[in-house]
Amino acid sequence: MLDWLAAVFVLPEEAVASADPSGLGLKLKSLHRLLLTSTAYQQAGVDAVDPEALSAALEADAGNRLYWHFTRRRLSGESVRDSLLAIAGNLNQTQLGPSVWPELPRDFTAREAWKVSPAIADRNRRSIYIHAKRNLPYPLLEAFDLPDMHESCARRSQTTVAPQALMLLNSDLILALARQLAGELLRDNPEADATTLIGELYARVFGRAPDADELPAANSFLDRQTLLLGQRVRSGDRLLLPKGMPKFLDPARAAAVVDLCHALLNANEFLYVD
Repeated sequence: MLDWLAAVFVLPEEAVASADPSGLGLKLKSLHRLLLTSTAYQQAGVDAVDPEALSAALEADAGNRLYWHFTRRRLSGESVRDSLLAIAGNLNQTQLGPSVWPELPRDFTAREAWKVSPAIADRNRRSIYIHAKRNLPYPLLEAFDLPDMHESCARRSQTTVAPQALMLLNSDLILALARQLAGELLRDNPEADATTLIGELYARVFGRAPDADELPAANSFLDRQTLLLGQRVRSGDRLLLPKGMPKFLDPARAAAVVDLCHALLNANEFLYVD
């Protein structure tokens, strides 16, 4: 296939105007169009394959050496941060301009940390605009395999290590975005029942509706977490409440929605393209 594509790529368009496919005349856009409109590229993924055919394919080529399905891929660090900001409704998509300095985790001393950009909107710009300081890479991006800026990088590595999960679980940024997301959900649907809220949350985070197993599991989580957080309120503990939530809502229930948002932002389905 690669030999054929190379041969077609170098053929001038006018030389094979009547052939199928026509020559590409060394035009990359034409090559991309040919690849993306091909039957091979558009064929169904693993999830849509007949179970018997899928079982046979896995047995014949479990390692996907022959590329019979799309290999699971984790989002890059920049895509993780941009997706988090977009889901929470905070992403600033303004193009061009100087670098920006978002907040750093609290464990950085004043001597180590940089001075953050004064405008909050600037701190929420796409990750490509984050200032690249050689000795101080942005921690979230570094956890998700940001290339070392001390040497050239021909190809990024892709690891799965504990600090990535700990970053998503414990980061102040992720908790703040979970609170922001929960606040938007509750403001948009203040009278909605749990099923509606869960459906809207899955649509925002995963781009789909919850399935028959996930919906009751999420409902059960909200009920259990509301009960647990209600006990903590009575004990005098403070809760992580949604940002800007309607004041008439039960604080324990609202905090349970924050926890559900936080849980989904930590899910593998959010981090991986399958």
